[in-house]
Order: sequence, then structure tokens, then C-alpha cells
Amino acid sequence: SNILHQAKEYIVTHTQGVLLWVQLVKKELQSYAETGYSEVEIFEALTALPTELGDFYAIILGRLSNGMKRDIRDGEQMFELILFAPRPVKVAELNHIMAI
Repeated sequence: SNILHQAKEYIVTHTQGVLLWVQLVKKELQSYAETGYSEVEIFEALTALPTELGDFYAIILGRLSNGMKRDIRDGEQMFELILFAPRPVKVAELNHIMAI
């Protein structure tokens, strides 16, 4: 559809070479699709999302602050691990660390 094409163009234009941003956008849009939003509503949500990774992190942290204490603690731990790791952390490594 035309909306899908516009969405792809928007993502390609705003990715700035950061694939993590694309993954975050994908996950966000999937949640809209799974809850029954229309294509037009999903595109509107897409264009309202931050185009900077740091701003996306701020949204994620904001959501965490409204969650349960355990979710907040786990989220803080994950961000600390990612931010202060001497190298990029793989998802499988993060899952293993968080399971301990």
C-alpha cells in the first residue's frame, strides 16, 4: 500500500545509519499493529517517534519509571551493563546476565 511505502521511505530517510534505531522503531510499530491500529494511525505514530537514539532511550526510561519496581530495577541494570561495558553487549549475553 501507499502508506507502507511512505513508512519505508520515512525509516530509510531517518535511520542515519543506526540500525538499533530501526529495531526500536520496528518494535514500537509492531505493538501498534498488534493492538489493532490502522495503517494511517501507525504511520502517524511512526512520524511522532524520535529520530535520535538518545531521545528514544528517554522514552524507554520514562516508560520504565511508570512500571513495577522489579521492572525498573531490571531496566536500570540493563542500561548500566550496556552503557558501561568495555565493548558492545550481545543480546544473548544480556539475557544470560539478567537471568543470574
